[in-house]
Amino acid sequence: MIHDPQDIFVADFGQTVILQTGSGDHEITAIYDAAFFDSSAGEIVMDTTQKRITAKDCDLGTLKREDKIVIACQTFEVLQIQPDGTGFSTILLTDVTDD
Repeated sequence: MIHDPQDIFVADFGQTVILQTGSGDHEITAIYDAAFFDSSAGEIVMDTTQKRITAKDCDLGTLKREDKIVIACQTFEVLQIQPDGTGFSTILLTDVTDD
């Protein structure tokens, strides 16, 4: 039996996340990462992280900017969806603050 390499990749490194879209909540398996960046602008150095998930395009459904994603009881908002042309997308996230 031939397995889809994308399924193997997310199964090995992923976790369950909940997509909260206009069409309802959907559980998928995605890879969560909070990459660290050390960037500078002139003489100012900023250390920051960029929270993101990597998921299969076919699992994203109607996900769009400003939809919510729940990962381990923490809610994030979608900033940007970046398809990479291989069947995966990187979804950039921001923390949701309570108003």
